[in-house]
Amino acid sequence: MSMLMAIIILVCLGNYSKKFKIDSLRNVKMNIGGSTNFSKNINFNNEVQYASKVTSLSPNVGVDFIWDKVFEFKPYYRITFTNNAYDINAFEDRTFTRHAAGLRTATFMPKKLEWRNDISFNYNPDVAQGFQNTAWLRNSTLAYSVLKDQGAITLKVYDLLNQNTNAIRNATQDYIEDSQSIVLKQYFMLSLSWKFNSLGSKGESNDRNMWIH
Repeated sequence: MSMLMAIIILVCLGNYSKKFKIDSLRNVKMNIGGSTNFSKNINFNNEVQYASKVTSLSPNVGVDFIWDKVFEFKPYYRITFTNNAYDINAFEDRTFTRHAAGLRTATFMPKKLEWRNDISFNYNPDVAQGFQNTAWLRNSTLAYSVLKDQGAITLKVYDLLNQNTNAIRNATQDYIEDSQSIVLKQYFMLSLSWKFNSLGSKGESNDRNMWIH
């Protein structure tokens, strides 16, 4: 086993974060971790039974810079390794890689105004020519507090760049299938939220929300 694979497996066993405090309002947090997926399928080829084992490893790393009540800056990177292994020598194993990087930001100035952005970039180098192997996705939300911070007027834009696609590759011994679909098209949503609380007879809190789109 290579050193790189050993590190990847170790990382994928859990998540680890370390926080560094700059002062009372600012801090930096390092994040490292990942996830694993495993599946096994039993198939037949010319009346010969064989098994295919699909293993995915997705390590990720990120840094969070937070300035309390002022600004948040959170870049991250994730890579996914997928291996489809067969238990008979007649079939060759197949390996694929997918990359994802992103940035989440938030600003809380001027007072009562909150602006959040979620920007991601996906790269799938293994799909065939003619398919879009890269895609940018940006979601943005602008919220303004009203009614003494009990309400908010919010404008949300999903897929601001209008590039959201889903190009994937599925592989078996008999065929390799590349497919591409639009997951959700671009949309804008304006909403008004109003939250009011009241105490019940036994001190229970009653939260109600009214949404107007």
